[in-house]
Amino acid sequence: MEQIKKKYSLSSSDVRELIQKANKQGFLSKQKYERVEVLELKENEKIILFEGMPLLIEINSLLIPTLVNANIKGLPSFKVDEGAIPHILNGADIMVPGIIEYPKEIKEGMIATVKSIKEDFLAIAKVLESPMEKINAKKGKLLKNLHHKNDKYYELCISILKKLYKK
Repeated sequence: MEQIKKKYSLSSSDVRELIQKANKQGFLSKQKYERVEVLELKENEKIILFEGMPLLIEINSLLIPTLVNANIKGLPSFKVDEGAIPHILNGADIMVPGIIEYPKEIKEGMIATVKSIKEDFLAIAKVLESPMEKINAKKGKLLKNLHHKNDKYYELCISILKKLYKK
């Protein structure tokens, strides 16, 4: 499991700023959070806990929701065929031929979920450049896989949740 280098609490002004940024993207619910902590994994990798729940990941200043964050249900979603699943779970980016359903509005840089036909959340991904060109051409890499089931972030989130609910 990934080693936690540092754990610290955020100041109230940093919490406000973070919540504002996350709410703008739909990554958090509009509730009040008293305790926000950061688990630093590497210099540019952090998991952010809200009341002990691992809800956000920050990678090189890019903020994304974790797969255990209930708010991902409201994000744009791409569905993939069964053949794409093993590759996605190994960290591969998502190619157009594996996508069977996509949101009506797709913009470069948007954060979206990747789901199986059975509606299981598989990954959090970022839309790459010229998405509609690639979809129309029916080829190419459309989504950058940022966080997927069974990656180091997911495993750490699950272990945090197990400890949290053991109490």
